[in-house]
Amino acid sequence: MGNYDSFDWGGLGSKRFDVERMRALAPVKDKLSEQIVPWLSVWESEVKDAITVAQMPDEEESHVYWLIALAGNMLWASTCLLAPSAAAGAAAIAAAEAAELGVAVAEAAGKTAAALRQAAIVTMSGGGAAIGSGTAEKLAEAGKIAVNLKGNSVWDVKRVLGQITAEKADDLEQLFRGRTLLWANELYEREGDSALQDGNVVFDELAKQYVWSKMFPRVPFESKRGAILSVTRNSVERLLQDFNRQWEEWSSRVEEHWAMLKATARVGRFPGMTPDPGPFQPKLKFDDLAR
Repeated sequence: MGNYDSFDWGGLGSKRFDVERMRALAPVKDKLSEQIVPWLSVWESEVKDAITVAQMPDEEESHVYWLIALAGNMLWASTCLLAPSAAAGAAAIAAAEAAELGVAVAEAAGKTAAALRQAAIVTMSGGGAAIGSGTAEKLAEAGKIAVNLKGNSVWDVKRVLGQITAEKADDLEQLFRGRTLLWANELYEREGDSALQDGNVVFDELAKQYVWSKMFPRVPFESKRGAILSVTRNSVERLLQDFNRQWEEWSSRVEEHWAMLKATARVGRFPGMTPDPGPFQPKLKFDDLAR
């Protein structure tokens, strides 16, 4: 296993471990790592379903713009991944202390929860390689999708959204795998060596639920699939309300601009004429992240 007499807690400070402790943590870490991909598959499937069942904008003409905006920033799919911001660290510390993990482990758990929340936000921000470096604003031009999306239909953009979701799942896998040794130590402190033996049925189930609680702190384990679908759909539909408002405002400015152009053609230029608003450029507001 190499020399593990000193271990860097991912920027959270150093803690001395003896070789015996690292040997005890190794199978726990491996068991926790095994849970990540299956749980991300559940998340990916439910996010894709949420895209399918969520309401679409009021105006059919704006549907493609809406989906492009979602593709340009995937934070709407991250709500279930984030611990509540107001007390992400404090809540983890309290839970660790309640489990009698000790002050050092409790503090590390709090810092880890807060750091993981921020890392997930960074990971989910923006789109994926499927749309290159383009943002929703660059893609939404003259009512068409950029050439690199290979089309201009709602189906095309939903396909790309699914591809981006898969890419984000890969990114999240790497993020979570980098936390498994920290999680293993917390679990080891809580359960002890005897309860964490490989092949122990109780431990197998414990590992599944423990990793789930770390990956999806807002989602109850017992109702995982329906809850992710519900949380993600609600997040999308909250964004949709403001998107519809932006579309209506933009459409009104376009109509006013063209009405004045027609009038100008007849009687000359009006002072204070409404400028051309240009292509629609929606700005999604992720208020969920403040909760």
